[in-house]
Amino acid sequence: MTPPFEIRSSFTPDALVLSVTGEIDMGTAPRLAEAFEGASGRMKLVIVDLTDVSFVDSSGLNVLLQTQRALAEHGSALRIVAPTTSVVRRVFEIANLTEPLNVVESQDDALS
Repeated sequence: MTPPFEIRSSFTPDALVLSVTGEIDMGTAPRLAEAFEGASGRMKLVIVDLTDVSFVDSSGLNVLLQTQRALAEHGSALRIVAPTTSVVRRVFEIANLTEPLNVVESQDDALS
C-alpha cells in the first residue's frame, strides 16, 4: 500500500527542505507547487527530498522544472534528493533531468 501524499518542511541555516512522501501525479502536483510559494528570494537553496516518493509523473516533473526556473530568476537554487536505488531516480534519468534539476543522492550532498 502506498503511503498518503505528504509534504513536511524544515529549515537548515542555509536551506528550506521539503520532504515528500507518497506519489506525485496530476492530483498531488498542485500541492507540491503550493509548497514552493514564497520560497523564491527568501531562501538561497531549496531542497526537495524525494527519498520516500514511490512515483512521479510528468506533472510532477513539470512542477519541479517550473520551480527551478522561478527560483533561478530570484538567485536561488533547487536541488532534488533521489537516491540511485529509487524508482523516482530512474524517471529523472530517462527524462535526462538528473543534471538539469541537480538530482543528488542525499540531503548531505544537496547541502554541499
